[in-house]
Amino acid sequence: MRPLKLKIAGLNSFVEEQIIDFEVLTEKGLFGIFGPTGSGKSTIIDAITLSMYGKIPRNSKDFINTQSTSMSLTYQFEIGVDGARKRYIVERNVKRDAKSGGYKTTLARLREIGESGERVLAEKDREVQQKIVDLIGLTAEDFTRSVVLPQGKFSEFLKLTGKERRDMLERIFGLEKYGSKLLVRIRDVKREKSNLLNEVNAKLSQHEGVTKEALEDLKKKFEILKEEEKTLKEQKDKLDKEREKLKGIWEKQQELNQFLHKKEVLDQQLKEIEDKKEKLKKAEKALSVKPYIDSLVETEKKLILNQKDVEKYSKELEEAEKLLEKVEKEYEASLKEKEEKIPLIIEKEERLKKGF
Repeated sequence: MRPLKLKIAGLNSFVEEQIIDFEVLTEKGLFGIFGPTGSGKSTIIDAITLSMYGKIPRNSKDFINTQSTSMSLTYQFEIGVDGARKRYIVERNVKRDAKSGGYKTTLARLREIGESGERVLAEKDREVQQKIVDLIGLTAEDFTRSVVLPQGKFSEFLKLTGKERRDMLERIFGLEKYGSKLLVRIRDVKREKSNLLNEVNAKLSQHEGVTKEALEDLKKKFEILKEEEKTLKEQKDKLDKEREKLKGIWEKQQELNQFLHKKEVLDQQLKEIEDKKEKLKKAEKALSVKPYIDSLVETEKKLILNQKDVEKYSKELEEAEKLLEKVEKEYEASLKEKEEKIPLIIEKEERLKKGF
């Protein structure tokens, strides 16, 4: 974690807002913060820890300045995440209750600063603490033991040697408990390995009758099985290659079938087009002889009309012939009758002449 900027107001000796720009301080590399006791050096560390975790390493319960009723902290830092450097801002405001004298967190917020803007990651005290742990991988206790060396411990540490220094490191980093834990862990591992050894011995007792010759025989069989496995694997690889080849052939066959189907459809369409062209030719020929056909039809119509007239005239002629035949018969009968009467008339005239 790399500190970038810290704003402090109302915390311990900082009554008015103070801004520390770490980027300016680190331009030339390593920097130090110096000052007499009570000048606020430790308060800077307290402010960083308090802004992130809501607590300070010295476990002070009276960290708001006596002249203030509230405290505000804004801490901007940078860490590496997934191979990239990312910036974050954590804000925390704490207010002192005038009646009870207790503290209440009125603001706890963690934001991420990205190229596209800011994004709020957490807005509650516990959520901010947990998100900080997720980001830097340290709890408040881990942070104060590994990153922040408590005041007064460093000078003492330099004067110690041997076992005292080791004990001092254990106290600073909270390692005292690991001695007993390590002993318990060793005992647990010993018990676990002992149980495992007993299990192995029990399994070995089940194979007491196994001889060297039998073991050699099993090894030979194992080698044979390995060779068979190798052969089967080679056959499988060969079959896989054949399958891939056949798969390619099958795909080509499918493409060919699709092509043939399309060809059949196109052939059918071509045949239909040829039929239509033939019909069109016939239609065109029909159109060229249509005037003659129309004339023929008209002539046929006239012939039909003339035929009707012929039939009519034939019928009238037949009736006229019948009438003529009747008249002729009547004439012949009348003529015959007159011829028969002429001698009588002549004879009568002769008589009349003689009478005169």
